[in-house]
Amino acid sequence: MKSCYKFQNFGINNKKTIDEKYTLLWEVFSDSHFQNVFVVDVLQKQNKERGFDVMIRLNTNLNLFRIFNE
Repeated sequence: MKSCYKFQNFGINNKKTIDEKYTLLWEVFSDSHFQNVFVVDVLQKQNKERGFDVMIRLNTNLNLFRIFNE
């Protein structure tokens, strides 16, 4: 998975740092405010490829006017 590979090789490339980055990433994805604004799809690779694709898109049911006025 190319995007995951790039993420893993950002900054210092040691196991602890990679684990910390993934922990932070999942904390962001699981945050309720983030989930109100974005929809996150995690798709498992097909055809014997390892890893996952993560797709983030804007929530189409979102009232941006209300959010920016709060």
